[in-house]
Amino acid sequence: MSKKISESLNKHRSIALAVVATLIVLSVVSTPRLMAKGTVFVDADASGTMDGSEEHPFNNIQDAINRASEKDRNVFIEDGTYKENLELWSDIEMVGEERGEVVIKAKNDNDPVILMYDDTEIHNLVLKDGKNGVRIKRGAKATVANCDIIDNDKDGIKARESKTKNSQKLEVYDSYIAENGGNGIYTERKKVYLGDNLIEKNDKDGIELATGSEGKIKDSRIKKNDGVGIKLFVQDSEIEVDGVTIRDNERDGIEVRSNGIEGFIHIEDCKFNDNERWAIARLVTTPYPRTNWDTAVMITNPTFIETQIGKTSPQIRVF
Repeated sequence: MSKKISESLNKHRSIALAVVATLIVLSVVSTPRLMAKGTVFVDADASGTMDGSEEHPFNNIQDAINRASEKDRNVFIEDGTYKENLELWSDIEMVGEERGEVVIKAKNDNDPVILMYDDTEIHNLVLKDGKNGVRIKRGAKATVANCDIIDNDKDGIKARESKTKNSQKLEVYDSYIAENGGNGIYTERKKVYLGDNLIEKNDKDGIELATGSEGKIKDSRIKKNDGVGIKLFVQDSEIEVDGVTIRDNERDGIEVRSNGIEGFIHIEDCKFNDNERWAIARLVTTPYPRTNWDTAVMITNPTFIETQIGKTSPQIRVF
């Protein structure tokens, strides 16, 4: 991990008490589930007999995942550096021993570091050098928690289209998503909960949720991305952005696009500081009466500390 990323991550950990509390809760919830189901172990330094037991762990994570799938178990990874591209089969939870100390580097940078199938979870992992850090299969339910997703060629997390229901929901908690070559998080139509994350210095947008998405972005910091902080689409969407700080992005803080089809976006208790264009940009692709806009997008109790162009833009026509 670079010194710059490490310093930023350490700062994030030291000042975000709410994030620490989340980490504690997740640890309490995750570990009993992991152990109750049964566990396959991985240690980068293992040699000789390897059967995935605690005494004889695998030294390859994919071998452990495959064994866990056969035996209806989960995977626990000891601290170390692993060079693999992983497919995390359905109904497996994978947990690293200590946050920041289990580093998985893609062996093939044309593939994601981890491809997540349905009903899977990852915790306490550093994922880097892949096409994506994480890619979520179409229709899959997945959880990413306490992970550092850095230095991947395209989006840090990319989720394929799903039905907008809890059984196919993406949850990303307390994670650091930085310096990826695309968006920090990009989802096709999906239900999401994105909470207590720091998303910074990505080459495109911090977060983009495609048309028809539902869910919440909460208590996060989105900063210093080369595109907009958060990009949202009104059409068929139902999204709440609550308690998020959006600052120092190279374009707008939040960009909301509409083509005139109904949807609802609520931006509440958010703080905007020194984004390079508008704090909140309103883009339309067809003529859109102001009364319709005001019904579709609600902005409640914003804090505007400094804006380069202005607070909330007029309707900007795009093609």
